[in-house]
Amino acid sequence: MEYLLVMSVGIGLFFPIEQELTRIVAARAVCGEGAAPVLRKAGLLTAGVLAVVLGALALFAGPIADRLFPGDQALVAVLGAALTGMALCYLTRGVLAGTGRFTAYGSPLAVDGGLRTVRRPAGHAVPDPGRDATRRAHHHTG
Repeated sequence: MEYLLVMSVGIGLFFPIEQELTRIVAARAVCGEGAAPVLRKAGLLTAGVLAVVLGALALFAGPIADRLFPGDQALVAVLGAALTGMALCYLTRGVLAGTGRFTAYGSPLAVDGGLRTVRRPAGHAVPDPGRDATRRAHHHTG
């Protein structure tokens, strides 16, 4: 669930910023202009979007935790931290792609893709608080 939230919300909010930043930085580079003014504006836009999201997470942490994370508000904070990381990542990638630095752009993507394909060793499953709570509830009632 957490992965789905981070990826769908993070990509939905910050990937368009990366795309526009890439396009504008590349166009400015062709004209011999620097990326700094555009990066400042994109940084402010990203910070604004992130501030709204983090504010909503903070304001509604209780209901979000109850609905999505069996009452664990720490996972709402982790969600906010993950979205912050994605915001910074997409902002950085927009500049890297726009300036043609594709090795720097692609290396983290390759590492990320490689890590996603590695299977966890048997017996080293990541605990799922929601699933575990459901199991305990069924065990006590049945």
